This record gives sequence, C-alpha cells and structure tokens, in this order.
Amino acid sequence: MRNRRLGRKLGVTTKHRKAMFRNLATELFRHEKIRTTDTKAKELKRVVDKIITLAKNGLEKGASNGGLSYKRRIFGYIRDKEVARKVFTEIAERYKQRPGGYSRIISLDYRKGDQTPISQIELVTEEYQPSTRTKTPRKSSLPSPPPPKKEEEKSPESAEAKEGVKEAKKEKKENPEAAQPQSNQLQNEEKQHEAEAKPAETNTPAQDEQPSDTDAGENGDEKKG
Repeated sequence: MRNRRLGRKLGVTTKHRKAMFRNLATELFRHEKIRTTDTKAKELKRVVDKIITLAKNGLEKGASNGGLSYKRRIFGYIRDKEVARKVFTEIAERYKQRPGGYSRIISLDYRKGDQTPISQIELVTEEYQPSTRTKTPRKSSLPSPPPPKKEEEKSPESAEAKEGVKEAKKEKKENPEAAQPQSNQLQNEEKQHEAEAKPAETNTPAQDEQPSDTDAGENGDEKKG
C-alpha cells in the first residue's frame, strides 16, 4: 500500500522519470505551453511551480544576500542556459506579485490508439489582480451559547420573605411533629370564623304555621260571644 506517498511512478525507473520531467520543464519554459498526458501534466505542474518560486526568491534576495544559491539550483536542474536565463529575467519578473498558481492544466481529448486523456499545460499570462473582498468568518456548526442573564435588583422585602420561607421549610424538616399542631389550630380557627359568619336562625317555618293553644281558645270565645 502506498499510503501518504506523493508523486506518480509512471511505470518507469527513477532516472528515467527525473530526466523526463527535466526535459518537459525545459520545453514548457521555452514554448510556455505543451501537450502531454494528464498524469504527466499534473506531476509537471508541481515541478514547474517550485522552479518559479526558487527564481522569485533569488530575485528578492539578490546575489549578495544568498540569491546566487537559488540560481545555481535552477541551472543544475535546467541544462539549457538560455531557458534558465529566461526563467530569471522574464518569468520570475512576470510572477513577482502573484503568490502562487503559475501554471494551469486544460484537459483536451483522448489519444488515438490507447484512449489516454491528453491535457495542455501552460503558464498563466494574465496579470495578477488581488481581490478586495474581506474574508468573512465561518459560521461554526456548534450552537451559540445563550446570552448572559441580567441580574435583577432584589428589593429587601422580597429577600426577607424568601428567607422566611426557607427558614419555615427548614423547621418543618427538622421538627415535623411540631408543625402538625399548628396546622390543626389553623383549621379550628377557620371553622370558628365560618360559624360566626352564618346568621342565627331563631324561628323555623314549622313553628310559624302551627298556632298555639292559647290563641285557639281566645278565638273560640270571641266567636261564641
């Protein structure tokens, strides 16, 4: 398994592969566009971008500040002196402001015979224009925390009432037997208030309807007379 291994072997030996990419890079810098297979173009893009970055670093530092070492490394890879000079004079100056992406790959068609995908790799000719847009921070997938609660101003009366309720609860927990007589007293007091509130009924309807014996006797004597 080729886990975490960069690069493609392309079915050739190491020496053959290095020589092939050296020739492809030289022809790309000379003509600024070439056609090759898709896999070779992807590998060549990595090589070309590194060479252009070395040339840019050599121009920035100069010959006195260590830029000569970058120049020697490029001349050691590109054997054609005219092409190597072009990399330092024209190509590095062209991409001086560009931070990366010096080449592009354009997929074309398929090769006749084995149907291998063919691509065109070329150097970017457009001027670099930095974007003026400001980057917006990404929204996190985690839910946002709730806003902090505002501390309400507590009045002294409400605080005293709460303390009294707490103390009463503690007393009930500590002495449950002492709390029962108090509840019984309250029930008795409520019953007394209800009894006092009811009006006292002196005469019943049965007593009003039945006449007394004395009244009946008096009425009989009056009739007789």
